[in-house]
Amino acid sequence: MRVLERVIHVLRRASPLQRASIASASRALAMKAPDTVSGDAQAPRKSILYNELTKPLGFSYYTIKRQVAGMNENALPAIFARHPPGATASTSTPAKRDPLIDGRGEGCFAVIAHGPKQYKVTVGDIVYLARIRGQVSEEVRFSTVLALGSVDWSVLGRPQVPGAEVIAVIEEQSLSQKIYIYQKKRRKGHERLLGHRQPYTRVWIKDIRWEVPDDTELEPLELALSP
Repeated sequence: MRVLERVIHVLRRASPLQRASIASASRALAMKAPDTVSGDAQAPRKSILYNELTKPLGFSYYTIKRQVAGMNENALPAIFARHPPGATASTSTPAKRDPLIDGRGEGCFAVIAHGPKQYKVTVGDIVYLARIRGQVSEEVRFSTVLALGSVDWSVLGRPQVPGAEVIAVIEEQSLSQKIYIYQKKRRKGHERLLGHRQPYTRVWIKDIRWEVPDDTELEPLELALSP
């Protein structure tokens, strides 16, 4: 009884944040550890092949077992998807201007990461990036490829696609147009005008290199079900 009176006394004097913390701690203490709930907690989870769900749509999904040098051992295997045979034409843009149809990059696009941004590129594209060290006409390689795709297949890295690489050529090292920043504090006699030109690099995408896996490197994607 004394313990209960003490708890009530503490709650009356506690702030709303402290009350929420006490309530959260009480709920955590009331919950049992996962290994003490029942013997079924240690049972293996059931799984189902993801292709069984997507078979009516014509798509099939696999995980790539490929290992490359320098690959993070803790990284999850990339997901490879095969598209249905009917997806052989693009309806969004004319075929003659669609890089997946007209042959540029052998019908392949890539999503690369450079700094905090991501860029979707195909062979022949001109891309403006944050400043990259290098001389004009020098080749640069982007190994952080997050995704690849074509009309017949697509692959999603988790986080990167193993063995994928995008090769570009530096075409220009320059500065952007000047941005003016004007500051003024009223009744203080303070005025200041600043200007800034952001350095950038213009590159031309030369090649996208990745070897499409064969059937021996693929495993059907499994979907884990909750017990």
